[in-house]
Amino acid sequence: MQGKHRRVGFRVLSASLSAEEIARRAGLKPASLGEIDEPAGFELPQAPARLETAWVVDSPLDIAWPLEERLDALLDVVEPYARRLHQLGDGCLMHIFIGSDAVSHATGCALLGPTLLERLSALPGEGVLIEAPELARQSGGALADTARR
Repeated sequence: MQGKHRRVGFRVLSASLSAEEIARRAGLKPASLGEIDEPAGFELPQAPARLETAWVVDSPLDIAWPLEERLDALLDVVEPYARRLHQLGDGCLMHIFIGSDAVSHATGCALLGPTLLERLSALPGEGVLIEAPELARQSGGALADTARR
């Protein structure tokens, strides 16, 4: 499992399904998972308890690859299961997760082409969440609240 800030993945959050049930219904094995009441931080055992299950499939490409290629590889893994993921239902929050360190350090940004955007839009979920801890601190947590809606 890659560190959270380097991760490019597809994440499912659920307050009603276990990670095992999500994996069974989706037909796809996660790279990482966390159950309700376990520590919320994958790398932080002292973190507060989870309020929902977290189930994550990571891009098979590591941080050495450009973001667009990592997303493309992730979609190659997830797209064959899109119909089954759609069927998980309204009780799940789904999105592509991009850690802050996954974006180019040289430019501080990334450009996603139209073909990749079209593929991303075909997946179930609320969209793409780009983690930006410095912005979250400046907004007093308002960005995190918006991402959860």
